[in-house]
Amino acid sequence: SLTRGLYISRSSLRKQGFNANQIFDTMHRLMKNFGIDGDNYRLKLQFKNSMETGGITCFDTEIRLHCANYLNYICLTEKGCQQYSKLQFGEIERKGSDNDLSKLTFQPDQINELELECKKRTVTVKLNQQEIHRESYQKANGPIMGIDCVMKGCGIIYLISLENLDGTNLFEKDFNLPVKAN
Repeated sequence: SLTRGLYISRSSLRKQGFNANQIFDTMHRLMKNFGIDGDNYRLKLQFKNSMETGGITCFDTEIRLHCANYLNYICLTEKGCQQYSKLQFGEIERKGSDNDLSKLTFQPDQINELELECKKRTVTVKLNQQEIHRESYQKANGPIMGIDCVMKGCGIIYLISLENLDGTNLFEKDFNLPVKAN
């Protein structure tokens, strides 16, 4: 439903004078020291990015963790666009144009849940409770200093949570509240 979630619609962008007929990204960003180790954390993101939400085909949906030493990110796309999927954890970077990242795809017509669990510099990526990727890196990320969620066009974030693996320093924002219709 488009009546809940963290969401900026195309119509509200147009009201602000933005040309929403071009290719654009929307980004939600929170920069702060979360007190969470960038090498031992759990992140959950519930999102939807589709034609219905105002997304732009391929529906790239990227979550970025700004750590003291590295920018870590994973970008999912719809099936057929996996050449645009990409990730970086620590010093390891993979691009769908050079690697088989075909599992880094989601269904645009449903709410998806992405989960990253990083334990001792090994990241396990789950989408809708299914493991889709695992990556290990060597160099320490340092503390998490910010989160970005970037979507091609307009997508909706329903939930974001970030915590240390021991459950301390939980940051959680549930956007499943009703929002004002445009």
